[in-house]
Amino acid sequence: MPYLWRLGNSKYLDKLEAEGKVNLGAIRDKREVYGVFLCDGAVFGVKNLMVIAGSDKRGAVYGMFHISELMGVSA
Repeated sequence: MPYLWRLGNSKYLDKLEAEGKVNLGAIRDKREVYGVFLCDGAVFGVKNLMVIAGSDKRGAVYGMFHISELMGVSA
């Protein structure tokens, strides 16, 4: 189950970073970039979680488009 969140606007991303589940350092303070993280173990009641985190709105959407493209969705 994927979730799409923007850096700086999500209490969920803050919690995942505080727990050491994701490392957002690579996208922090940048524009239009994203990170895709897989969290295994119980996170928010979900056993396996894919997180698409964008540095801003556009970065989050680029991440979503990239994952969609990998799944075979074309524009």
